[in-house]
Amino acid sequence: HGKYYRTRIPKYGRDMDYHCASCDLYVVGASTEVYRLNLEQGRYMNPLKTNASEIFCCQFNPEHQLFMIGTAEGQIECWDPRSRTKAGTLDCTPAILASEGADLDSVSSVTALKYKDALNFAAGTSSGHILLYDIRSDKPTIVKDHQFGLPIKTIEYHNPENLMLTCDSRILKLWHQDSGKPFTSIEPDTKINDMCMFPDSGLIFMATEAPKVKIVHGNLQPGVLNFHL
Repeated sequence: HGKYYRTRIPKYGRDMDYHCASCDLYVVGASTEVYRLNLEQGRYMNPLKTNASEIFCCQFNPEHQLFMIGTAEGQIECWDPRSRTKAGTLDCTPAILASEGADLDSVSSVTALKYKDALNFAAGTSSGHILLYDIRSDKPTIVKDHQFGLPIKTIEYHNPENLMLTCDSRILKLWHQDSGKPFTSIEPDTKINDMCMFPDSGLIFMATEAPKVKIVHGNLQPGVLNFHL
């Protein structure tokens, strides 16, 4: 029904998430700070001061509200929104270097984050790697290489089929959460900008550079069709 409010942030923004307990909108971008806009009071609160030079992504855990950010230095910083203090830092680069066949010329930035539940989450990097973590360990359970060396844009969990959906600007890959083995993939003719999946279904939306809407049918889940836009 139209735009009812507009505001500006000091630096170029890249991602945002909403903290319902405090009515704060957290916005990250080309800055060392996490901006907090309180939607109840309509004003900015004191930002979070991070150790990052730039921040690419962020997300709240829906269960316990732990706030994560992905940095240009290849680290994940975790923050407690109740005290606005840092709870910990996770460096993803050593795990990528230790994986089989990994070859990095520079530090790989964290470009995508996604929680599965209270304990498990996934991180995507600018080198095209996806790492699956349990927050109780600093070692990933799986390190998956997209093989194209392009930054990971979006990560989704498809829990009914125990699959991961990960996409870069070239391809959307579906693979098994437990083993990392490929399931299938969708590679459009044009660049992919983003991907969204309707929860617990086989309905997938992809924002691409194609001038016309395209539809692809598949069989990800019995009785459910996949739509690729």
